[in-house]
Amino acid sequence: MTNVVLLGESHFAMKNGIQKGLKDSGCHVLNLSLGATPGIQNLYEIIRNRQIIQKADLIITGSNTHDVAQYNNLN
Repeated sequence: MTNVVLLGESHFAMKNGIQKGLKDSGCHVLNLSLGATPGIQNLYEIIRNRQIIQKADLIITGSNTHDVAQYNNLN
């Protein structure tokens, strides 16, 4: 079984989002995401969960992805 750690914002914290797809594919997922937080939250979780993260097969991280559409004109 592949051990996956998610670090990010609300886009990773959604129940039927990426974590569901990974779990449905047979992955064990540890979701350390926290909505409405900056990228520094990812660093905090890495330090706090260092031993778990070192054993992960895959780490997926995302930060400030919603800000592009929120603060910029995409047209």
